[in-house]
Amino acid sequence: PHVIHKTGIDVSTGRYYLGNIWSQPHTHGRNSHYDFFAAYGDLEAGGGPFGLRFSGHHLDVNLRWNANGEMIDDMPVFIGHSPLIVPAVHPPLQRKHNERLREDHFYTPLLWANMAGVAQFPEAVDLVLTASNILLEEAPDAFVPLREWESISPFGTLIPSDGRDATDFQGHFDLSTASEDNFEAIWNLVDYTLKFNRGYRSTAPEREVFRSDGKVIWTSKKKQSLPLSEDDIRSTLNFLLVRVETKDNLYVMMTNQMFSIISESEPTNHLHSMYVAKDVMNADNACLDDTSSALCNSAYVPVAGHEERMISNAYKYESKKWEERLIKSNISLDIDAFEAAAQKWSDDFCGLGLTATLYDNNGEQVYQGTHGSKYSPMREEYMMYGPFQDGWDGDTVFPVYSNTKVASAATFIASVVDTNLGYLDEPLRVTFTELEESTVGQITPRMILSHTSGLKTFNRGNLTDPFYACIYDGQTTNGGCVLDQILSDDNLIAPPGNMTIYNNAAFDILAYLVVRKTGIASFGEAFQKYLADPLGMHNTSFDCPNVASTNEKPHLAWGLCSTGHDFAKVVQMLITEGMGPDGTRVLSKYGVRQIFSNGGGKATMRDSVLNRPRNPTGSYLVSRCYPRMDMEKYDGIPFTLPTGPWPDYGLGAMFFLGNQGEIFGHLGALGGVWFVAPGRFSYYLAWAAFNMFKTYQATTDILNAFESASNFTVTSTDGGEEHWEEIPVCGGEMYEDLFEHLGIDSMKKLLDYLDPSTPRSCDEDIGLGERMLWNEAVVDEIPDYMMLL
Repeated sequence: PHVIHKTGIDVSTGRYYLGNIWSQPHTHGRNSHYDFFAAYGDLEAGGGPFGLRFSGHHLDVNLRWNANGEMIDDMPVFIGHSPLIVPAVHPPLQRKHNERLREDHFYTPLLWANMAGVAQFPEAVDLVLTASNILLEEAPDAFVPLREWESISPFGTLIPSDGRDATDFQGHFDLSTASEDNFEAIWNLVDYTLKFNRGYRSTAPEREVFRSDGKVIWTSKKKQSLPLSEDDIRSTLNFLLVRVETKDNLYVMMTNQMFSIISESEPTNHLHSMYVAKDVMNADNACLDDTSSALCNSAYVPVAGHEERMISNAYKYESKKWEERLIKSNISLDIDAFEAAAQKWSDDFCGLGLTATLYDNNGEQVYQGTHGSKYSPMREEYMMYGPFQDGWDGDTVFPVYSNTKVASAATFIASVVDTNLGYLDEPLRVTFTELEESTVGQITPRMILSHTSGLKTFNRGNLTDPFYACIYDGQTTNGGCVLDQILSDDNLIAPPGNMTIYNNAAFDILAYLVVRKTGIASFGEAFQKYLADPLGMHNTSFDCPNVASTNEKPHLAWGLCSTGHDFAKVVQMLITEGMGPDGTRVLSKYGVRQIFSNGGGKATMRDSVLNRPRNPTGSYLVSRCYPRMDMEKYDGIPFTLPTGPWPDYGLGAMFFLGNQGEIFGHLGALGGVWFVAPGRFSYYLAWAAFNMFKTYQATTDILNAFESASNFTVTSTDGGEEHWEEIPVCGGEMYEDLFEHLGIDSMKKLLDYLDPSTPRSCDEDIGLGERMLWNEAVVDEIPDYMMLL
């Protein structure tokens, strides 16, 4: 259902909202309408088994539940259609944004760079060519002429006519009798599709089935016209379809020039691939004959009347998709409420300094101010901070800790992806050839930035930790420490891409990768060139002595020193989808959307920091809306808690649920939180207070007061009469409201009641002393839930 929601289908009318395919990072249909959608089985409440099927040009998904409402099958039917090949002559990389080499070029260089080509899918190119050569040499009799095939849209590909399968053709290629090399050439296509879709989970069970029961047929324009070289793939003449099937499963790969994207000088090619259980490809799940039914009729059905035009809460809430799904908004921000809430937050924490910067939905700064003046100043010693003192303002330099992650993600994308030097899903082994035979070589930048690398964590507070001891050795290099201490199969506690494990040290792999990809001397220099300088962040640097971070050996997950005024510019860049304050592009729109995408895919959440809180005060609860509530016990008392502090993680960005829409952001250990609510607003709150963890949860009250006082309404833009609707709190029944569950109106009051360990009165001692973060000498003084964080 989530995939279908993103594609923008009006299931009541059958209309497909295509949007702009050049800016959409997700799926689109073959035309302006959906291809096929159906809910089937027993759809009555409390009834029997049922299923859901959507088949489009880019994806095919079938979900099935049993009579108890338990999902029994969520195997995706994957249709790739990812751009595969670009011309042999690449356009120059050094040119201005939107600069055209010819007047008829309609796309941007950044768009071209992110489309993906030979440099970005070298593995796919090799796999197709290897399979093509094997088919022509070893399985020429498995060729089935095109006239023996037919195209039926619900299946998303060519299928043998008259309901036949591979075994109906005498010359089919039997994988059970093929040599190991020939089998591997075909299997690697299947394996690539499976891993591209679901990550690097084991495909051994599928491999065994295809080895024992796989049958292959293939087609092309003629037997000799299939692609045998890169030049063939680039040509406009090649076409290849490979069908591999077992008794229960079907795999299809097709590379062709029928659906092309125009490049600098000639059409590009696409790779289509899909893997599907055969039993979902039948008349029960497909529109084959009954073209008069509402489900199968692709004609546009006009929508009449205001009641019929009501926008669902789900559509209203998912603000990052408003423009793509033909919804426009009317935003009225209550800046006074934001300022008052920020002042109250500072007062509640005895004059703690807070620098607050607010931007509207267009990225215009509408408020900036500092409230209070107290803070924990940095000391020269490693990760040590003095007692509270006055002097905080928006230009006070402090370590932003985990807020660093999004700046590092943006730097990597701007310096490597947007320059066409690499891509987010490129395995490390492509650059670090010494890892070619290792499992860690399968790790990708996307996995690192989303904490799904599978690598174990390292302890930054323990100076004898192997990795950090290496990093802090003056005789070593960042690259040497990364290769020697992190990138080892012995450090894997889960296969890459399979499990979410919050991991700071893994980010440092990208520092070395950027140096190798760009030729720039250090990641710190790349950060200055691609992010800090274009944004005018003059007081921000990876040279941050307090956390022993340098330009040459930066801590990409937590080592940036910045200010309240400086780091706010990163947040402004994100709300404007990559634009700098002077109107120049700093990061591609694609890059921003990747930061706000589900980086972990289907990886299992293992780490408590990304899963569920131990008690109401032991987690970063910074919103009132959550996916689900569970009853837990806190000090023996039943208590309603969210199932997790946030529902997902992107690339250096946490996902939160705001009152009237999704929010992306992150928190930092010493202080600071950034929020981006696409289409609505963004803000950065900066402070520096060691060991005052309730400061984070209390920012919930700033968000709640601001969103409650502001006004957010939306209407459809599909050509009918405008009908403005409000967005209900937590999307109505879409998400759970923690405040409503507990009958509270303030997170701060709840925290004070549940956790009296910090002063109730500002007359009490709030000086936290000269402590080092995670110093073992004070472990006994820190509650367990703080150690969790």
